Amino acid sequence: MSLNCVEIEEIIKYIKLPAIIKEFTQSDEYSLVISTNYNELIQKIIISVKDNFNRITIVPEKEKLETFDLRFSQFLNANIKFAVITSIYQVNYSRIVIFEVENKLEKFKLVARLWGVGGNILILNNSDIILECLKRYPKRDEWINNKFIFKENNKKFDYTINEIFKNQDGKIDSDKIYFYYKEKIINEKFNNLKNSLLEFLKKEITKIKNELINIEKIINEDE
Repeated sequence: MSLNCVEIEEIIKYIKLPAIIKEFTQSDEYSLVISTNYNELIQKIIISVKDNFNRITIVPEKEKLETFDLRFSQFLNANIKFAVITSIYQVNYSRIVIFEVENKLEKFKLVARLWGVGGNILILNNSDIILECLKRYPKRDEWINNKFIFKENNKKFDYTINEIFKNQDGKIDSDKIYFYYKEKIINEKFNNLKNSLLEFLKKEITKIKNELINIEKIINEDE
C-alpha cells in the first residue's frame, strides 16, 4: 500500500521551508534521504519509490537510519548540496511531488513520482530536462537529457487519510507512517528470506532423496 494523494498533501505541510540541503543519502536503491536545516532545526525527509510502498515522510528525530552513498545521492551531492529548497508541492493530487531547489547560479526541480508501481525520483534543470534519475526508464523517456513531461491528471478524488496514520486529533502523523512502512519492509525481507531458505531446503531434500534412491539401486544390484 502506497500513500494516497491526500496523505501526501498533508505530509508535505510538515516540512519546514525554506531549508538548506545538508546532504543526500539513500537507505536503499529505491529511496532518497534529504537532510535539511531550517533555522537550526534538522529534518530528514525520506522519499521511497519501492513498488507498492511509495511514500514521503519525515524520519523521527531519534531514529537511527542506516544510509548509503549510492549513485543518485552522489550526483545530487555533487550538484545541489547546500542549495535551498524554496517550496514543495504536489501536482494536481497526482502523487507527483516537486521540490523547487535553487543555489546562487541555477534553479532545479527534484521530482518524486510516487505511483504504486514504477515510481521514480528525478532531478530536472529549470527547463525540465532530466539531469539524472534514481531509476532509468528509457521507454517512458525518463532518461538523462530527455524532457520530463508532467501529464495531465484528473483532479477528482475521494481519498481520505488512513485511520492507522492518524494521531489523537485526527490529523496525519508522520511518525506513524514512518514506522508502519519500516515494519512492512522488515516483514517483507523476512518473508523473502524465509521463502528462499525453504526453496533451498526443498531442493536439497529432493537431491538427498535421489541420492538415496541411487544408492539403494546400487546395493540391490550387488546383491
